[in-house]
Amino acid sequence: MTKDELVAHAKKTFGVELNKKNKLAELEAQVAELEAATETEEEPDVSNGRGDPIAVKGANGSVFPWTPSKHEEFWTFIYESSSLSKEEKKSLGLK
Repeated sequence: MTKDELVAHAKKTFGVELNKKNKLAELEAQVAELEAATETEEEPDVSNGRGDPIAVKGANGSVFPWTPSKHEEFWTFIYESSSLSKEEKKSLGLK
């Protein structure tokens, strides 16, 4: 893509004005960052706070996948993936 095409694509897709004076590599990097940011925002939560949790956290801070055998009096239930760190999501196999 040319600089003009990248600037037009960013404005159309993300509603962002990019500076045409930047180098092509810089513009491509900015568009890649915008695409990565929108991918993470579009992730729907597995649960809306009701129903089954996606994970549980133990007293020592360890995170495990939720199973029906884990009771609320011994575990902290986690319903939203946004409340987990990147490392915790990776260990649970979430995106």
